[in-house]
Parts: sequence; C-alpha cells; structure tokens
Amino acid sequence: MQKITKKEFKNLHSAGKISLLQGMVHKDKNEILEILERIPDIESYTFSFSNHGNLTSDKAGYQSVNIYKTGRFIFIENQIDYSKDNFCSRNDKETFNTVYLMEASKMKVKSIGKNQTLICTDNMDIFISYETPVACFIAGQGYFKTSKKHSVTTSKHINQWLDGVQAQTRDQNFFNKLIG
Repeated sequence: MQKITKKEFKNLHSAGKISLLQGMVHKDKNEILEILERIPDIESYTFSFSNHGNLTSDKAGYQSVNIYKTGRFIFIENQIDYSKDNFCSRNDKETFNTVYLMEASKMKVKSIGKNQTLICTDNMDIFISYETPVACFIAGQGYFKTSKKHSVTTSKHINQWLDGVQAQTRDQNFFNKLIG
C-alpha cells in the first residue's frame, strides 16, 4: 500500500473521482482488501456521499489520520487515542478504516504494428503481441517483461517496444492478471 497525502485525497474527493465504499470498519486494511477484491461489480456498493472532504472528525480524543492507496481502493485510517482526552473516561485506542473506491481508469486500445497492441490506462501501458500480454509499464514502478519464452516474432516485438529500456522480468501470470 502506498501512503498518500491529505491534499492528494482532497483533490480526488473534490474532483468526484472517488466514492465512499464502506463506512467505519474495525478491521485491518489488508483484511478488508481481501474481502473487497472478491466482490464482483464493486461499483454497485458505493455511496455518493462522504464526510471526509475536510478530513475532520467530531470524535473525542486524540486522532491521527493516515491515508493509503492500493489499486482502486483508498483507505482512511483513523487512530483515536482516548487516553489523551481529559473529558473522556475511556483509556484505550481504536482504529477505524473508511474505504473509498477510485473511479475506473479510462482505457485506450491502440494498434501499434502488425499483431502488436497497446492498452493504455491512467497509470499503466500493457503491450500485447498477437493476443498475449507480454510487457508493461506501470507508473511509479517501471517496465516489466515476461519471463516466458515465446516465439521469435513475439520476442522481437517485446524488444522493439522496450527500445533498449531495461525491464524487470515477471511470470506470464502477472501479465495475464493485468488484463483480467
């Protein structure tokens, strides 16, 4: 999970690029993510309103807020330390996660040569030779190519697309999952 700033979150929020997916949840972020990734048609579970536009809360006690982004999900982790509140009889800490779903990326499909296709999204380009995804560029992570040995022509396509760029190798499954 990548930590993002309050300003980045507020920009997404004010631009309407995110929707509230789940209210306050007492589960760990990774536990929530495992559940969410198994839900088909996740968009149908969103709400069009949110109270996190300004990231303030009327809860008693000391509160810290961390924001994490992974895939299409944003987690706002509120940690409340009631022991630091002079007006509260509680002496414990609580962590809540609020989950948002980011708007799906717009996808463009480009034919870039004979039997060569490029699928472009906001943060990723996936290179396809014939009908097989074999390389990609992921923003913030770099270039990747398949470790599987394909035909001479597909290998030539990959090398042409990378144009001398050093790419990390990944299992073919990695690329198959990118296109679903």
